[in-house]
Amino acid sequence: MKDAYSFDMDEAAARRSYRRMFVAYLRIFARMGLKAIPMRAETGPIGGDLSHEFIILAETGESGVYCNADVLDLPVPGEDIDYDSDLEPIINDWTRPYAATDDVHDQARFERETPPEKRLRKRGIEVGQVFYFGDKYSKPMQARSRVPTESRGRSGRLLRRRRLTPRRRLDRGPS
Repeated sequence: MKDAYSFDMDEAAARRSYRRMFVAYLRIFARMGLKAIPMRAETGPIGGDLSHEFIILAETGESGVYCNADVLDLPVPGEDIDYDSDLEPIINDWTRPYAATDDVHDQARFERETPPEKRLRKRGIEVGQVFYFGDKYSKPMQARSRVPTESRGRSGRLLRRRRLTPRRRLDRGPS
């Protein structure tokens, strides 16, 4: 199982990273011959406010999963995907049908949104998970960066990377 998360300069860049990791996982698992279904999931002790587990259906799976059967027929983005483009439509296509692990499953919503003939209740194996942290870790550590905004490329990625350093070590003075 592989977790993916990033530490970005701002919320917009963090959400772009999340979408890129989400699409990359779809492609990676498809190339391995696995149909991994992204499902809403608890963030657990890692935290954050957004997370998807990538689950493959298997009778021997450790997790209970609930999903709309339509998710099994969704196309995986091809090798020509532009990770700097707007990936939100792909994310929306994959997250619109109901799909959740048992720890966040909402039976009433599942029944409301999924026709009876499309309801799947299975077991699954988690093969990956993506997280959006927000400032869960950087805020308590007072982490700041010396890299100015102008050092970002067109996609929001840093052109030069510098280690995030606690503020007290950067300026040794008041904020």
